[in-house]
Amino acid sequence: MVCFMYMVNSSVELDTDVVGFVWDDYYEKGKKLGVHCKIYYNDAHDPKTDGSLDVIIYDDKPGFTIKGSIRKFYHGKRTAVADLTPLQFRRCITIIAKRLQLPVNEIWFTDFTFMEFGANILLPAVYQCLILCLSTFTRRKKDEYKGETVYFKNKSKESKFYDKLLEIHGKFGMSKKAYETLAKFVYVFRYEVRLKPANITNFSGCKVIDIYNNWNLFVDYWLEEFEKVRFENKMSVKATLEEGLVGIKDFKNYFMSDSIKKLGGLDEVKKIIYASNAERKANIFREISKSYLPNHDTEFIQMIKALDSKVKSKAEEKLRKV
Repeated sequence: MVCFMYMVNSSVELDTDVVGFVWDDYYEKGKKLGVHCKIYYNDAHDPKTDGSLDVIIYDDKPGFTIKGSIRKFYHGKRTAVADLTPLQFRRCITIIAKRLQLPVNEIWFTDFTFMEFGANILLPAVYQCLILCLSTFTRRKKDEYKGETVYFKNKSKESKFYDKLLEIHGKFGMSKKAYETLAKFVYVFRYEVRLKPANITNFSGCKVIDIYNNWNLFVDYWLEEFEKVRFENKMSVKATLEEGLVGIKDFKNYFMSDSIKKLGGLDEVKKIIYASNAERKANIFREISKSYLPNHDTEFIQMIKALDSKVKSKAEEKLRKV
């Protein structure tokens, strides 16, 4: 489940001649800060398909820093739906030590200062609408990116939701035809938490080995964070014209929903509501609640329950078995 990590070892000086890699100048925001190289899981690696980690030696800092996706380091760039098990994580640490020609404990007892922890939830294609239904998160600001990714974050924590299949198509060269074929049948709902050691209650360790020893604690945290998310039914109301069952109310709801969509969604509608007098505000909100947000919708409720069940099942699967 571990995706991205940022590890800092301030006690060991790497000899760039002994560690036989190609070292290049390292820049951040256009400024040279040191040198860096890339390390791979396999000796016979292919930079186009294999994941790598950056090893950085800063000019003004002791030791070295490692950053990158441990998951991609192990599985490769294109096996993007596979998550790490605790055993695979342990193997990664051993390989990193081997690549840097260091005792493995030098990596296990390196500080980690930042980590992403996530998993993929495989769902039927109809669940693609749920990314639009992510509504609120306790004391977190919601940010969206192109309708594809949703973030809930504050100064110290972040939860991220996105379409993993779409990311693979965009970043890793999956053909449009292959993507469109798969998207007709499946939806890969990716959920991640980004955190620092201090973010987790009852967790005081900040060494890499503490991740392995407390794997279940991180899985529990991942699940607890998901349970704070609230979904709001923003799926379009559909008027069914079959068998003469449609009535005036159905058309009213349908066209109100369509108008709201054209305005840009609920955020724009809220602006109208807040600018109105109290009576008008109450009436508009009541109508929207009936038509655009039918929270009594059985299908929507069942979808959320099924997603919740899948997330809990994934958490059980990812627990470290003792």
